[in-house]
Amino acid sequence: MEALSLVQRPDVKLFICGSGDEKFYGQLAELKRVRDRIIFVPHSSNLWEYYAASDIFVLPTIYEPFGLVIVEAMASGLPVITSRVAGAADLITDGVNGLLLRA
Repeated sequence: MEALSLVQRPDVKLFICGSGDEKFYGQLAELKRVRDRIIFVPHSSNLWEYYAASDIFVLPTIYEPFGLVIVEAMASGLPVITSRVAGAADLITDGVNGLLLRA
């Protein structure tokens, strides 16, 4: 949400998929003034439609042994932005098919 608040294009949207503290993230989105650009998606068995509607995939994790969502996103042709601690980060060539960030 911090990064989204820096993007000056109002047409850029963010899907947040999965379970989590939606109230907390909703309040954070309000604080960052990006709530109208975020779509919260509760647990969905059909993530493929969100991959198809996306231009990039971001998984900002501090611990992820091996997230299949990274593999799914890559299989959908999306570049991936994630941290170096993600297990699937080994599949990403930094600057080629994604970006690897410090955790």
